[in-house]
Amino acid sequence: FSYFLQNNQIFLYISGLSTIFFLLSLLGLSWLISIIPHNYFVDKKRVSLIKMKNPLMWLPIIIIKNSIGLVLILCGILMLILPGQGVLTIITGLIFLDYPGKFRFERSLVRNKLILNSMNWIRRKLDKSDLII
Repeated sequence: FSYFLQNNQIFLYISGLSTIFFLLSLLGLSWLISIIPHNYFVDKKRVSLIKMKNPLMWLPIIIIKNSIGLVLILCGILMLILPGQGVLTIITGLIFLDYPGKFRFERSLVRNKLILNSMNWIRRKLDKSDLII
């Protein structure tokens, strides 16, 4: 702690980054939660509409989607220490990534009443229908 007191610039940079992460999490996570289809967790198996309609665009979209997921997870880990919604950001990042067992993991997370209620509260504020499990 005394290191930060002696180096005010580093403290200001960390405070500025913390504020930026906090604001981005408030805006970005609300938007990301709002674009999840209300029946996203209902089907037992998902089929990618993009892959079926335009297979050439599927690979770049998967790369971009996974990159966004990794960035969200890293930001969420930082927000566990800095101000922001760290756990919700990590969960959103995990939803973006593609990995084996993803669907079971997502459903088990969203079945948690606290997480589901939080996500549905955000969706209601943005005039979106509640998520169906």
